[in-house]
Amino acid sequence: MAEENEKKTLRGLVISPASFIDILVGKSLVTGLMTVISLVFSLLIAGIEPFLALKPLIGLVLSFLFFLFLGIGIGLFAKTVAATSAYMMPVMFLFGFTPMLSNLGFDEDSIVMRIIDVFPLPQLINMHETGSWVPLGVILIWLICAALFMYVCFRKTRTDD
Repeated sequence: MAEENEKKTLRGLVISPASFIDILVGKSLVTGLMTVISLVFSLLIAGIEPFLALKPLIGLVLSFLFFLFLGIGIGLFAKTVAATSAYMMPVMFLFGFTPMLSNLGFDEDSIVMRIIDVFPLPQLINMHETGSWVPLGVILIWLICAALFMYVCFRKTRTDD
């Protein structure tokens, strides 16, 4: 999306008869396929049995959609591919490395750890440890927020000159 935006071809795509969903599916199909292929190989290496249950599969799909929508939104927000990379790095660090932030020595009861525990990946870990369905609801809320961010950026792209 960022490349389309940078080369000024996104405008033609947006005003074409294709719907919003058609554009999203068409632009993210290759990313989705590569993610599924790499995920299957990773799961085969790690041992796939724990991931064959319903909750982990739902969690993986919701997480994939969250990161996909977040990436598309940032790609639409940025004006160039380089700017997209610059914006994406802190966002992906914030959302992708939250389980590792607990190793920085924060007290378990600190406000930082309470905030980190609400992020999507710690919610997946919590779901795995407790067996609860509640973390999937929290991830769904994150997914809805990412979808709204993406949609707002898409609408902005549609109306900007």
